[in-house]
Amino acid sequence: MEQALQTLQADEVAAMRQGYALDNDLKNMESKMEDEAMDTHVMAWADLEAKQTMEGEAMHKQWRQRQSDYDELKQAEMEALLTKQQHATNAIHENEVLDQDSMAKRHALEQTILQRKLAHDQEVRRSQAQMARDVLASKQTYEANCLELLHDRQRQNMRHKQQQTE
Repeated sequence: MEQALQTLQADEVAAMRQGYALDNDLKNMESKMEDEAMDTHVMAWADLEAKQTMEGEAMHKQWRQRQSDYDELKQAEMEALLTKQQHATNAIHENEVLDQDSMAKRHALEQTILQRKLAHDQEVRRSQAQMARDVLASKQTYEANCLELLHDRQRQNMRHKQQQTE
């Protein structure tokens, strides 16, 4: 009987050890699953940040290109205006040399040319103003998108922190 009791106790101890071992295995598996889930979450978060960074860089590059195009246009227009001024100066000098009759004819022609130049210059200024508005709108869109991306990241960080605390 005593031997049966010892055998029963030994079986009970073996069953308890087996239960502890199973419990440890379960905890290890749960920990491994949590680690894998966390790794997946971290990788997804890194992918999202990389995507947002690439989008931000692309938008910034586009804005810089538009700014560069605008600067090149301004430079070309300035050179054209300087050329026009030089031509006008040359024309004035030529007019001083001409006699009265041809001077009157030339004056009428120059007025027509100047009116055309004035109309062209007004169109250039309108074009420059439109370009400036487009560049400003592009910059504002870029800044708004960057701010929205920043807010999204902050919200995601807050959600992530809340999920971690839960």
